[in-house]
Amino acid sequence: MLLSDEIVRSTGNEEVFVKKVDLSSLKSIREFADDINRTVTKLDVLVHNAGTAHTFGHKTTEDGLELTMATNHFGPFLLTHLLIGKSIFAMNFC
Repeated sequence: MLLSDEIVRSTGNEEVFVKKVDLSSLKSIREFADDINRTVTKLDVLVHNAGTAHTFGHKTTEDGLELTMATNHFGPFLLTHLLIGKSIFAMNFC
């Protein structure tokens, strides 16, 4: 069962949708936010459900940021900032 199906079942709200975004990519985040800002009137809840930890070796993103910090902190911060006018409540699970 998909999480979106579980949310629909438990809340009775049929207006639940899932879209993918790469929270380690500033380009992906900006494209995602542009899409949401064009197509959605308001967001009741924004759930950041991403997390990573690269403890062995240093990995960087296409933007030159350390991968763990980009995915867990910078990405969710930028996304929330770009959608702040649409959202009522944001949660970060990483």
